[in-house]
Amino acid sequence: MIPVNSAVKSCLDKAGICLKDIQKVLIHQANGKMDEAILKRLFRLYGEKEIPADMFWWEGPDGSKVLTYRIPISYNDSRSVRGRIEKVMEQFRDQPFRSFMSYYGAGDHGGGATKENIASIKEIQNESGAPVLIFSTPEKYFTEIRGDENLNLPVIKDDLQHHAVGCYTAETEIKKNNRLSEAALITAEKISALGSVIWNFKYPREEFTSAWKRVLFLQFHDSLAGTLSISPRRLRLCP
Repeated sequence: MIPVNSAVKSCLDKAGICLKDIQKVLIHQANGKMDEAILKRLFRLYGEKEIPADMFWWEGPDGSKVLTYRIPISYNDSRSVRGRIEKVMEQFRDQPFRSFMSYYGAGDHGGGATKENIASIKEIQNESGAPVLIFSTPEKYFTEIRGDENLNLPVIKDDLQHHAVGCYTAETEIKKNNRLSEAALITAEKISALGSVIWNFKYPREEFTSAWKRVLFLQFHDSLAGTLSISPRRLRLCP
């Protein structure tokens, strides 16, 4: 027998659907508590950390705190922001705060705002009954939040790393193989250079260029750091 949470994860993985894209899960069980337990186990299978709100105070061991905001949906969007705004409003419906940040722009980790981004924002700004959209910055946003004396935000004292815990130091296999590949190529280049001078050996410039491109390509920040899932990591370790 396969546990319900494992079965749900298997279906999502086979369908290529990210857990964060799921808006609702319907489970037919005996009672609400059992449904809640299944969903909690499902989130643990994905390594997702349970956080009481998407804005909170993150407190360190010394008692110092920093105001923290979890970006909804994602940080990248080059098209109209209308659908994103609708999803944010739905996702944050039960949050203890009423002012939200929504990121947009083209490029990895956000980037430059596109003409379509700007046009869609201005269009929504002129619509009656629409949410109030403001071009702003994280600094201005957090200043506004800190100024709200009636806002009661939760405090989290735990580690926030919910994916690939310890990857920057503990995920050593891909880092080791990357360094071995670099060392092997450098050694091969030296031997080939000597061979081309002493024995008039044709230096394999194109082959070395292709090999270095492959090694450097796999130094992408999610690959070399180890902050990726098992399957892509295995793919990157293949010769």
